This record gives sequence, C-alpha cells and structure tokens, in this order.
Amino acid sequence: PLVANGRGVGLTPEVLASLGSRHLAEHVQRIERSLADDPAQAIGSAKELLESTLKTILEGLNIGYGKSDEIPQLLKAVQTALELAPSDIHAQKKGAEVIKKTLSNLGSVAIGIAELRNLYGTVHGKGSTHKGLTVRHARLAVSASAALCMFLLETYEAKAKVS
Repeated sequence: PLVANGRGVGLTPEVLASLGSRHLAEHVQRIERSLADDPAQAIGSAKELLESTLKTILEGLNIGYGKSDEIPQLLKAVQTALELAPSDIHAQKKGAEVIKKTLSNLGSVAIGIAELRNLYGTVHGKGSTHKGLTVRHARLAVSASAALCMFLLETYEAKAKVS
C-alpha cells in the first residue's frame, strides 16, 4: 500500500529511518501489517502516522504544541512554519489560485482521515450493528495519509537544507 512496485509514494520504513524518523517507520510497518486483514486498524494507524509526522516536524523546527492539539491545529502550525499556508502564496505567482486551493485541500484530507478514524477506526468501541469499511477504503485513507506525510517531510527536509 505504501510502496507499489517498489516505488509508491516512497514512504517506506527505510526512507523514514534515513530521515531520523524510526518512530514513523513503525507506523508504516503497522499499517502494512494490518491493511489486508484489519482495515479499521490501518485507518487508525494512518491517522496516527499523520499526527506523528506533524509533531515530528514541529519538534524538528523547535515549535511547541499543546498536548491536546489535534490534527487541524498541528497541520496549521506546520503549514505556517513550512510556508505552505494558502495565504503564503503570492497572487502574482503563476497558478496561485490552483496552488492555494491545493494547499487548502491538504487540511481537508488531514481532517477527513482523522474523522474516518473516529468513525471507523479502532479508537472507539462499536456496537453489534456497526459496519466497518473495506480494504479499498482503508487503502484510500492510507495512501492519502502517506502522500501528505511524504510531501510534508520532503518540504521540511528541503527547508532544512536551505537554512
């Protein structure tokens, strides 16, 4: 799921370990183990991967966050720090509106993953009539989370090289 034909979005345990993010690599391994047999666990782990990525970037930038901060607050802080907030895009820049819309949608993806986890993940107990999502739904959540995490980590690394 995170690596298809050896490539995927490139979010492998090895890539994460090379970035000094062994704890993120553990999330990826958990997702890969659970995707086919436990979609709810994979969805929960996709959200945890995203949250851990955001916290890792903030810590790397020496930016504090609250214990109770959730994905929307964490993502906003990361977007601001990495100059990925839609408001950071100058109107004169080629494709400014498309770039702003895409960056804005990053928040929607992140929040959607968190909401899926709350509804269908393993975080809350479920009643006997609960129906879960399938592997294809989990794969969508996992792929979206992995792509977003990789984008943020690559942006963080690029900014660190410039500084």
